[in-house]
Amino acid sequence: MPRRAPAAPILAPLLLLLLLAAAAPAAAGAGRVDPDLPSLPELGGDHQVLVRYTPGSLERAAHVQQRLVAFAAEADAALGGRNALQVYVLSRDEWESAGFERPFGMPEVTAGGALALPAFADEASVRLWRDRLGGALPPPTGRAVVASAQEAGALAAADTVGYADLARLLVERRPAAVDSPWLGELLVHLLARRPLARQFPEDLPAADAVLVGLVRAGGGDGARPLAAWRPGLPLGERLWFDGEFGRGAAALIADRGALRARRLLASTLKKGKPLAAGQLLEDSPALAGWLQVGFAP
Repeated sequence: MPRRAPAAPILAPLLLLLLLAAAAPAAAGAGRVDPDLPSLPELGGDHQVLVRYTPGSLERAAHVQQRLVAFAAEADAALGGRNALQVYVLSRDEWESAGFERPFGMPEVTAGGALALPAFADEASVRLWRDRLGGALPPPTGRAVVASAQEAGALAAADTVGYADLARLLVERRPAAVDSPWLGELLVHLLARRPLARQFPEDLPAADAVLVGLVRAGGGDGARPLAAWRPGLPLGERLWFDGEFGRGAAALIADRGALRARRLLASTLKKGKPLAAGQLLEDSPALAGWLQVGFAP
């Protein structure tokens, strides 16, 4: 009676096919590209922060990645888990082809949750930011980009607003237990500022000049009541609030220190402890002073 052939040679290829099929969805999700954005070179060095950049902007892309690696570490500490970030550093042609709502030179968070930033500044984007900042661009602060002082200032403005946009995206995924809605927006700007304060203090003068300019262009301190803040405001109003809340985050860090600010973020966002406006203002006189000066009664 003839012997049966061993089953292993038949089963082994079948098992391999099953394993590959099971792994396919996970592989497809890795490095996912927004459908409205081009496939561009990828900057290596940190897989938590995936940066795709237009050819010729490697130095700019590396500068952005360094800041966002620090940002991702702060987000992990504040929110828990591992917060992977995807960033596009784009030319004007790529930006306009992608059909973004905002004009080239400004940041935008994509439908897929990536942050898009300009790779370069040009005459039009310099003029755009000069208008948005009330006439003056921030001074250059040794930024790692090949650009004139005016172009470097326009890129600094895009980054300052873009990091807040990215922080907002992450914080909105983990709603905080706050007794006043504006506290959530303050936490957004606290998360955006802390990595710079801790690891890139040389960026703070430009970031602070951007915040001052956003407030100035929007009518100055006290131009709006705090109660007027809400998600989804028109861009002009939103930028004014970005300026004010960014200054509030700076006041809180200056008053309480960067370490206590980090603990506040983690206790509120990761641990879910309630945050009361009255107690926070009592603990931080500088924050109370900002609130009094920054907003209309």
